[in-house]
Amino acid sequence: MTTAWLVAGEGPGVGALVDLARSLAEEVAAVVVGDDADARAVARVVDRVDWVPCAAGVPAECFAGAVAEHLAGAELVLAGTGPASRVLAGAVAARTGAPVLTAVREVVRTEGAWQITRLVVGGIATERNRVPGPVVLVTEGGRRVGGEEADSTAAEPAVQRLDLVRLPMSCPQAPVVDGEPHDLASAARVVGVGRGVRDPGELEVVAELARALGAEVACSRPVAEDLGWFPKDRYLGVSGRRISPRLYLALGISGQLQHMIGVRDAAMIVAVNTDRRAPVMSEADVAVVADVHTLLPALLDELGRVRGVPLAEVAR
Repeated sequence: MTTAWLVAGEGPGVGALVDLARSLAEEVAAVVVGDDADARAVARVVDRVDWVPCAAGVPAECFAGAVAEHLAGAELVLAGTGPASRVLAGAVAARTGAPVLTAVREVVRTEGAWQITRLVVGGIATERNRVPGPVVLVTEGGRRVGGEEADSTAAEPAVQRLDLVRLPMSCPQAPVVDGEPHDLASAARVVGVGRGVRDPGELEVVAELARALGAEVACSRPVAEDLGWFPKDRYLGVSGRRISPRLYLALGISGQLQHMIGVRDAAMIVAVNTDRRAPVMSEADVAVVADVHTLLPALLDELGRVRGVPLAEVAR
């Protein structure tokens, strides 16, 4: 019986990994490095969980070597794109002699080998790999699990605690600047901010629009890395987050290839830009040639005119 192992170092955001694992193996197990709530959440959607307790201020990466030993015989290991999960997956790969394949798009089990299609060259091309032995796959973890997916009539899932030896490291936690929780991976609607939103003072209007639409707020890479308006875990693109919402609203984003790779799985892309020749306009399902600063107040005013319908319903 083939067992697919999930490695989670950033909480229960493993929904996409579980879906992929179910399509490839008869059994899905997980090693969760974190607190007991994370372990129990993951346990509700997989067959078994080995939980490695990790206290506050202790990086999950401290357990990389011990987790690698624990999974020394694993044939298939999947991990999300979070930094801790990638380190854990890399340690497992080094211990088992398995290749690590990132940006995975499709996996098929054939006779005696894994056929894996993944993005390469910055996401503009795909590559097909045939791996006959153990393999470690890194891809977007996806939605958080353990909430609505849990069967309310089922017994509390069993979690096996592992007291593994960790490296002697600590990581004092700094105050979180952006205290609002966000979950881009499972968001149904996302509003993206680009350099076209020239004034950081406009971000409150963007946030108001996002609240009206029931959406999360993300950004392009320069807005996070150059301007510092958002945390780096909110920028979308080939080197950032990849999302697949029902609606992606791009505000003042030029839409270079590196960014569009992160949002191309959206069911609908609506772009607002003053430049009708911007790359995003040809990629969008709906392209609006307008100034973001003029459009946003008008859009909010129009949404406010809707009577008897929740604003979140308007975006459906």
